[in-house]
Amino acid sequence: MDIKSILFYAAEGSASDFEAQVKQLEKRRLKNVMHSNLNESSEKIDEFWDTKDEKGRNVLFHAAITDNLKNFLFVMKKRQIQKETLHFITDYNKATVLHWATQYNCIKIVRELIQMFEKSENSAEREFLYNLILAKDCESVTPLHIAATKLDTKILRMFIESLRYYPAASKLYLTVQDKRLRTPIHYAACKVNLEAIRILLVGVNLPQALPVIRLLQKKKTVSMTRQNRDGMTALHIAVAARNLDAVQLLIELECSVDLVDNEQRTPLHYAAEHGYPEIVRFLLSQGARNSTRDNIGATPAHYAAQFSVECLKIIFEESKITEVNDNENRSCLMWAVCSGNIDVINYLIQREDTPKRAARDKHGYTALHLAAMVGNEKIGRTPIFWACMGGQSHTLHCMIKDLSFEWRTSGPNSRPACLVGKFDCVLSLLKGGSGINAFGRLGRTPLDCALLPTQGPPNKIIIDHLKSESALTYYELKNAAAILFQRCWRRRKLIRAIRH
Repeated sequence: MDIKSILFYAAEGSASDFEAQVKQLEKRRLKNVMHSNLNESSEKIDEFWDTKDEKGRNVLFHAAITDNLKNFLFVMKKRQIQKETLHFITDYNKATVLHWATQYNCIKIVRELIQMFEKSENSAEREFLYNLILAKDCESVTPLHIAATKLDTKILRMFIESLRYYPAASKLYLTVQDKRLRTPIHYAACKVNLEAIRILLVGVNLPQALPVIRLLQKKKTVSMTRQNRDGMTALHIAVAARNLDAVQLLIELECSVDLVDNEQRTPLHYAAEHGYPEIVRFLLSQGARNSTRDNIGATPAHYAAQFSVECLKIIFEESKITEVNDNENRSCLMWAVCSGNIDVINYLIQREDTPKRAARDKHGYTALHLAAMVGNEKIGRTPIFWACMGGQSHTLHCMIKDLSFEWRTSGPNSRPACLVGKFDCVLSLLKGGSGINAFGRLGRTPLDCALLPTQGPPNKIIIDHLKSESALTYYELKNAAAILFQRCWRRRKLIRAIRH
């Protein structure tokens, strides 16, 4: 096999083709070992992995620049490449794999590289991610510079999101400069990429951005309402970045607080979902309304119920509302139960205008049903409600506070955390007066929901507690009702016989 051809297989070949070539070479090595040509075979296998093109790019680079994620991960695993060392692996111009993946707009590779570090809550892991995003080649150009030139801003948004907590964010564009002292904003401006400029200005808390925003507004008013592919305006982006100064300036420049994205979500939806109380309060003071609904009928209050009791309190106080339901007829209490937010549950059931515990959604489930089954059963019908039901990485997994479990959990233990956390929801709902034997349209009680999940193991903690509180399955409830009815009928029949 021609050694050079391995670069082609890494880039264009399927995972099976690439692995087959590797196995073929390893077999040759084993054959050479049997013929006492160990040194020669070792050199060939090293030559295979270290094969580079004219720019100094090896198999890892070639898998990256074609967005071939399977081959990329295979090389990392086979060569035991640690993610912490990725910014040290460079071509002849000191460019990393992230430089090249960004240059070729390889979204799958970029997303995988970012998630490798963000899966861990260790602050040191984030430092490695910052180093990779801000790594400089021989011209001091970073992947962030390159992302700023692309019309498709998905990678740029991923970088800005990852850099949100960068320690020196206010000085980011002063330090991230190429050899000609050009920042990512310069690169975006050279390409006349208005969307990238907007993301760079409001996506990072940068004091120097405010006068630039004022200048751009004077030059081009239409940019205030311009939307990206997701329908996000500059105000949406500023809210998501928690850039209160930019939010205040944009509204001062008469940017509407009621503009919606492609999912019909307003900036207030974003602030409530991210849990930014200061921005929620400011938007409400500027006329934002909780009555606005997105494409699944969810209000900002629903999103706040998932993530932030403080935001929910502000919305309820400022909006003077009592209860709202989404298209599935699910209340804020149900959303809080689905995400395991105990603080919100306790707040709602202790309010004077407390929500009805016996209220049911379109599928006949009460909040207690949802608490018993969340993490086990596929209830949601839309992607956003999957998040509410604990199906995505950003969903809160609440643990029992009395046992000092962490509020947010990640990694392999997130599933048990989710299950145990719902026990706390059950306790709160029962304490608030929810019916322990209420049954839904499908003939299931809360105990049925805990006992008979359609996905995952039953939650033994919830089952044991419900049984200790005399909870029954629908079958047991039906039999108990029949027995009670028969006893009453026999007693009445006996009384009639005695009277006669």
